[in-house]
This record gives sequence, structure tokens and C-alpha cells, in this order.
Amino acid sequence: MNGPIAQKAWVFGGMGSWNDLWFEGEAQGEYDRVSDRLFQTVNEAIRAAANTSLAAHPAD
Repeated sequence: MNGPIAQKAWVFGGMGSWNDLWFEGEAQGEYDRVSDRLFQTVNEAIRAAANTSLAAHPAD
């Protein structure tokens, strides 16, 4: 289940993506911190989904 959710959550890259935003002052620092955490969390979900899938279907 995490795989499709993580795929929908991928907002990095492409025109009009999450990374195209810019803010003034401290708002940019907060945006950068939130962006880093979002990137880490989405990648953790992708890794968890891949590991779950591999565990459910071990190689012969």
C-alpha cells in the first residue's frame, strides 16, 4: 500500500513542482527544512514499500 502512496507524494522535479517555490526571509528557511523532511519521508516510504514487497515475494 505504501508504494502507490509514495508515488503520489513524489512532488520533486518537473515544471511547477514543489522545488520551484521561493520565499523571502525566514519563510525560505522553514520551506527548506520542510522540503528536506518531506524528501526524507517520501524516500523512507518508497524504501519501506520495496522492502515489504520483497519480503512478501522472496526470490526462488
